Amino acid sequence: TVKQPLLVIIAICLMSSFNASAQNSIPKRTKEQVIARAIEVAPLIKSTAAQSGYFSALSANRFDPAKANLKADFGNVNSALNDSKFFIEQTFDLPMVYKQQQNVYASMLKANQYQALLDKQFVKWSVEQLFIHWQYLLSKELVLKQFQQLYAKQLSESEARYAAGQDNGLERLNIQNWVAQNEQNVLRNNVELKTIQSQLGLVLQDSSHFIPAEPLTAQVQLVDTVLAANHPLYSIWQQKLQTALFETQLQKAKNLPQWSVGAANQSFRVVATDQQRYNSVTVGMNIPLFTKYARQRVKASEYNEQFVASEQEKVMQELRINIQKAWGNYQQAIEVCQYLNKQLLPNTRKMGDMASFSFQQGQINYIEWSNSMNQVQVAEQQYLDALLTLNMQQSYLYYLLSK
Repeated sequence: TVKQPLLVIIAICLMSSFNASAQNSIPKRTKEQVIARAIEVAPLIKSTAAQSGYFSALSANRFDPAKANLKADFGNVNSALNDSKFFIEQTFDLPMVYKQQQNVYASMLKANQYQALLDKQFVKWSVEQLFIHWQYLLSKELVLKQFQQLYAKQLSESEARYAAGQDNGLERLNIQNWVAQNEQNVLRNNVELKTIQSQLGLVLQDSSHFIPAEPLTAQVQLVDTVLAANHPLYSIWQQKLQTALFETQLQKAKNLPQWSVGAANQSFRVVATDQQRYNSVTVGMNIPLFTKYARQRVKASEYNEQFVASEQEKVMQELRINIQKAWGNYQQAIEVCQYLNKQLLPNTRKMGDMASFSFQQGQINYIEWSNSMNQVQVAEQQYLDALLTLNMQQSYLYYLLSK
């Protein structure tokens, strides 16, 4: 039997795989299409949108006076005859109270809008991580199947030599072990593939079957790690701080006097034939006499300003630290990919070709050949792992930078 070099066998496998894919009518979706669908149906996005409607409704009208006071009196006032009195009174805060109340709700609405942008980035990143892992598993499946065919072919040749009495059975058992181990890896990979597909189906709320339109690749890009001034997380905390300032102004405004306007209509009968009724208007002012608790509310609101400012500083510091860590991991992943692609992979593939040729010529035995093939397979797997890490780190870095 004539043994073929490893790269020739892999090329044949690739051609057969591509032909099978061409014959298969499974629809394909790009990463952008999957992300767009996920954002469209994400419960998190819908929840934030509903909350936005809530704050929008609250901030729509600034005038929110207290309930009117309506009274009716009936009885003896000036004589034995019955009299009646109807009284209505409305209390109003000063205009600045309603203005600050509207400012608080409007500020909450803006913070919610920034939160919607941050939630959108989170959904994008989460789905992107699943999609990248799916691409990785499909690439891994292709490599495993290539080596599965290679080991199966070698096992067939070993079986023939064993049947012809050219082998005592040790080579056959060794190759059988390689085939069994590779089949176990294929099975585990298939389970992971089904899990990823199930997760994506739930996230997308779509049970239709599709595959990624593009394979997993190493696309190294320059990334500006400077935190932009319009970063959603920074904008959220800026708006939270603004809300706290408005709440302090609101508490101060509530300590100011209120004013009230009222009107009365009453009878004042002296004789039974007196049916005349009298009208009056009342204007008054409500002055706070017990202000200790009100002053404490203002003080508590000022403390809340300090708390929000400190939380903003802490959150933004954590974000900058995470960005620097992610940038370092991204740079490391780039170096690993470049090393594997430029040095390790070419060397191991060349070694695989040489081992196949030497085994064909009888210069090495099956143990040396199988060990060489194992090194090739390990190098291929290392490169796929490095590709996965590179794409995952790039995705995470973009998420932190909100790009």
